[in-house]
Amino acid sequence: FYERFAELNADPALQLEMALAWRRVGEINHRFENQGESLRALEVSTSLLEKLAVESPEQSRVRHELAKTYFFRSKPLEVTRQYADAEKYARRAVQVGKELLQAAPENADYQATVALSMHQLGHILGHVGSRAEAVADNQVTLRSQVFEKAPEDQERIL
Repeated sequence: FYERFAELNADPALQLEMALAWRRVGEINHRFENQGESLRALEVSTSLLEKLAVESPEQSRVRHELAKTYFFRSKPLEVTRQYADAEKYARRAVQVGKELLQAAPENADYQATVALSMHQLGHILGHVGSRAEAVADNQVTLRSQVFEKAPEDQERIL
C-alpha cells in the first residue's frame, strides 16, 4: 500500500522518506546477512534518490543521502563478491561526498561520509589487488582527521 501511495504521490519529501525507508531495509537485511534482499531494497532506494537528485540538484540533503546509499549499496555487493559493482558504488559515494565537501568543507557529516566511503573503497580494492590505491595517503589522512576529532561520528553515520 505504502509503495503504491508513494508512486502516486510525487511529493519530494515523501519520496525522500520512502528512499530512506528502503535504505534502512537494505541495511537491516545486510546486517542479518540476507544480501539478496539487501541489494533489492538498496536498488529501490538508489533509484528514488537518483531521481530526486536530478529533479533537485541543489538539495544537498538529497545528494548526501544518495552518497550514503551508494556507500551502503557497495557493502552487500562486496560480501557477494561482486567487486566491480561494489567498487562502482563506493567510488560514486566518494565522488558525491567530495562534491558536497567542496561546497561545505567543514561539514562533519560530509567528512564522515567521504571518510567511510574511502575506507570502503580501499577495502574493496584490497580484494581486487589494487592495494596501492587503497592506502593512498589522502584516504588514510581524511579518515584519521575525521575520527580523531569526533570518534562518535563513525557510529552516527552508520
